[in-house]
Amino acid sequence: MGRLDRLMANGAWLLTHLEALVLYHPYGLSDHSAMQLVSSPPFPSGPKPFKFFNAWTLEESFLPAVREAWAMNINGSAMFRLANKLKTLKVVLKKWSRGVVGPMQDNIQQLRRSLEAAQESLQRDPLNSTLISRETRERILYKSLLSREVSMIRHKSRQN
Repeated sequence: MGRLDRLMANGAWLLTHLEALVLYHPYGLSDHSAMQLVSSPPFPSGPKPFKFFNAWTLEESFLPAVREAWAMNINGSAMFRLANKLKTLKVVLKKWSRGVVGPMQDNIQQLRRSLEAAQESLQRDPLNSTLISRETRERILYKSLLSREVSMIRHKSRQN
């Protein structure tokens, strides 16, 4: 456990949260472990704020979703139109992210299995140009998806 992989609390908080514990999650691709604070009673929560992730811009379907939301015709002052377009964009991006980015972990696992199968086939027939192309293509896709996931994890770690 490194210096950054720790949680701090003062005595007053500890006295009011006697059942609190910290869970350390696997390191994965990072050099630090994610931590989860489990407290009883649970922290009060309200609606989740909207968060924009730079990694979204790497998805092919991102710009068309933004253009569609932004193309809406709204009457009123410039500030009113801007505020309403941003509200609409927020709703569109939340829905879009659940459909596109949400299944990212499943896509990564599926692509990893596919890459492993391609690499096993290539080991059996190393001069097969079709297998070489398939392995290269899947390796590039896998790296791309992993880098997007890492980018989102880093972004989340800075916001929370």
